[in-house]
Amino acid sequence: MIYTLREITLLDLDDLVRHANNKKIARNMTNKFPHPYTKKDGEHFIAFCGADNSSVIKGISIEGKLVGAVGLHVQDDVHQNNAEIGYWIA
Repeated sequence: MIYTLREITLLDLDDLVRHANNKKIARNMTNKFPHPYTKKDGEHFIAFCGADNSSVIKGISIEGKLVGAVGLHVQDDVHQNNAEIGYWIA
């Protein structure tokens, strides 16, 4: 099997929604991770991944199919010297 970290695009939308719409994943994520996870949620997430912001987010894929995501999120204010690492995988 070939595992890769790569950009998340709209071509991944169906895989993203299928795997992210999982109650077991949602209950271990922050409150920002919705459940149920809809196509609209996926579109917003993909747009956020491509936006010019302080987060770096990559898709986790197996054999070219998106199965999760990993992100590095730089904090601000009194936490400006910190970053949060998060991930989920189906």
